[in-house]
Amino acid sequence: MAEPRSRTPTGHAPNRAPISGFTLVELLVAIGIIGLLLALLLPVIGSVRRAANATKCLANVHQWAQAYQMYLSANRGRSFVLGDMPTRMDAGNNPSMWWEILQPHQPDAVAGLLCPEASEAANVTPKDAFHAWGPERFWDTPAKIRGPYVGSYGFNSWLYQPSSEDNRMPEHLRLPTKQGDKVPVVFDCARLDIPVLDTDPPALYGVAPANGAKPGSMRWAALERHKDGINVAFLDGHADHVSATGLWELKWSEQFTPRKVTIQR
Repeated sequence: MAEPRSRTPTGHAPNRAPISGFTLVELLVAIGIIGLLLALLLPVIGSVRRAANATKCLANVHQWAQAYQMYLSANRGRSFVLGDMPTRMDAGNNPSMWWEILQPHQPDAVAGLLCPEASEAANVTPKDAFHAWGPERFWDTPAKIRGPYVGSYGFNSWLYQPSSEDNRMPEHLRLPTKQGDKVPVVFDCARLDIPVLDTDPPALYGVAPANGAKPGSMRWAALERHKDGINVAFLDGHADHVSATGLWELKWSEQFTPRKVTIQR
């Protein structure tokens, strides 16, 4: 015969042990610790993300440098003419932009036009270093438009080969050159191509030069997109990070005299 269940003096069964849990104070402390950890980790996560984007961008411009090298090899060292010119359209030629011409050597040309740090279009003119140029449309003929294109990179206009119809281009960079490791080809830029001069005043994109000087073309490349500068692919095929001030120390053309500058912010 089963023994009767023990009871308290009041005749009720004994209470079970209370369920343990967080008190309000403990919960608030835990939330505070989590918030503190997030505050410490977010800058690190952002820095890691920017570093990864800079590495991807460097790979992009390096691929463009390799594509340009292959183009030169296939064309006996001669570069291509400037595309999208009305005079060329009138002559019955089919104009092309630099990335279209290089596309056989860079199949992922459209995606390769975008830096991960500047992939959002900014309605033609970028708002800052972290926006892409575009969308841009180009004319195959006066009646046929192609595009739109969006990009984060620009081409060194001095590398275009002047066409017989185009007498406006100054003397182009002769290829090959002994300073190929100093000659920019494709780089982070707020325009699709630029012809910089050694007289361009030192100024960052979006910042007016000192003493009321005319901005010049270099401002389109003087972006602090990756730390203090941009990624640049060079004529010899390599790619590297260049500070904004270091852009004036490169050899953009035969006529360009490199110099050291100080940028006012």
